[in-house]
Amino acid sequence: MTSENTQLEFCPNDFPLLLNGNYRAKKLGERISSIQEQLLEEYLRLQKSAPKRVNYYWADSHNGIITENTYSKEKPKRELFEEYLEMALWSQRDNLTWSSPKAGKFRLLDYQFPLYAYQKKNGIGEVDLIGATNCGQLTVIELKVSTNFNPFGALIQGVRYTAIILNKDNWKFIRKEARKKGIEEIQDRNPIIQLLAPEPWWDHWLNPTSRRASLMGDWKKDFDILINNFEKKSGTLIECLALPPLTFNDIKWDSSKKQPNLYEVPLLKPVTFVEE
Repeated sequence: MTSENTQLEFCPNDFPLLLNGNYRAKKLGERISSIQEQLLEEYLRLQKSAPKRVNYYWADSHNGIITENTYSKEKPKRELFEEYLEMALWSQRDNLTWSSPKAGKFRLLDYQFPLYAYQKKNGIGEVDLIGATNCGQLTVIELKVSTNFNPFGALIQGVRYTAIILNKDNWKFIRKEARKKGIEEIQDRNPIIQLLAPEPWWDHWLNPTSRRASLMGDWKKDFDILINNFEKKSGTLIECLALPPLTFNDIKWDSSKKQPNLYEVPLLKPVTFVEE
């Protein structure tokens, strides 16, 4: 049996759900109900074998200004609204202290937080937003604006990123680096996973057309059960939060058209899947 501290070799194909899963809306209810134990098993196993990042996690270059990769000629690209919204929310960090049922008061620390190693993403990617509660507990925030992704897919991403962060070596380095750079004194507690999206995105999935509802099946109850079971067995909290109905037109730009911001600080609302 492998000891808890032993580092296993990382192979993306060993994680059919977290790294190679089917997150499509078709038969969503059946899919969710079938992976209750698999999600926890892969989450714990990925913590042991997650790759190590060579470069820093907390990027000194993050200044809220979009790069050439996300900028075209003299106007921003509408299809990159999610990336711009991440940066716009981060730009509000000095004015923004959010509150949620499970995290309490929390604030944003960084955006597009890299997890991949050796510049090879292997499907690992970046955390959209990283925050911290007033008690120093990390929050892993998965932001969604496109309905090409459903809540199940967003959850899988959040769980994947949190498992990689909680790898023994990664977690130690992330906390040490944050302390050294004066970013935050991160407590040694499991991060809170937060699924964040504008209200219309949640409404698209929670109140679907009859045709789409038939395609997905009854998924909301099973999704709620999945979250509750995962929380109890992993010790990692998950919460779903709604932003106001923000659109591309709600982004405020500086004169260079390269620094997105918002006209006002958005409020959050908790999202529930089963009526009390």
